[in-house]
Amino acid sequence: MYRHTTKHKETQARHNDYDLYSDLMRIKDAFTDTAKNVRGQATDRFNQSFENVKAKSVDLQDNMANYTKEKPLKSLGLALLAGVVIGYILHRK
Repeated sequence: MYRHTTKHKETQARHNDYDLYSDLMRIKDAFTDTAKNVRGQATDRFNQSFENVKAKSVDLQDNMANYTKEKPLKSLGLALLAGVVIGYILHRK
């Protein structure tokens, strides 16, 4: 019977050594740091994607300008054909 009481006191003493609130604060700080890191990485990737789209857009505009300079009649014919097709689709509905 005495052993049980001693065991209980030792277990209780071991449980009192833990500071749950400080552990909880450390976990909260770790989550906060992780969230900031993820947000930073997402922002970096978004900015990089935006820069890639801008670069491709500039390249496409240059290519279209060169194509229309080199083949003006063909580009005019394609624009006319696209206009007729779009007009037909819009008029049909």
